[in-house]
Amino acid sequence: MSDYDVYPLNPLRGKVLPFGGKLTAYENIPRGAVPSLVSGSSSEWNRMANTLIHNTITHRSNKNFWSDFFALIDIYQDNPKSYNIVDGVLPGKRVLTGTKWGKKECQMTEKKIAVHFSHDSIVMGVSREGETALDRPRIAEKFVEMWSDRCMNAPVFAKNLIMAKH
Repeated sequence: MSDYDVYPLNPLRGKVLPFGGKLTAYENIPRGAVPSLVSGSSSEWNRMANTLIHNTITHRSNKNFWSDFFALIDIYQDNPKSYNIVDGVLPGKRVLTGTKWGKKECQMTEKKIAVHFSHDSIVMGVSREGETALDRPRIAEKFVEMWSDRCMNAPVFAKNLIMAKH
């Protein structure tokens, strides 16, 4: 499952789920993971759906906004073994550098399976004058075109993409 603003770079190949189907989130952050790209077996999705519902119920009196993002972090903080985290998705703000891409920039994508152009990545990245978060689809498309043109010939080490954080 992926968010609509996640664009593939070096997709995984094969028909076998990584980690035996254990729920795996591919965009790691210091306290857990962003649920921008997630894989798992149907039983793992059911397990995590129940866990997310119970987590949300425990936070229903919280006056702050609560989402799958915050719940996933909270669940991980309570039990780091509740799901796997892999460093496989590159935050969009890291690729929106405002500079011409060469070999060095392409190398940052070698072991990544996707890039996530979240609202925050557009705000925090370097964009062209006049571009805003409303231009996100066009910005992402332009990046993928540029990346495909400049980086597709860079070596990809797909077998190294699945490296668990923990």
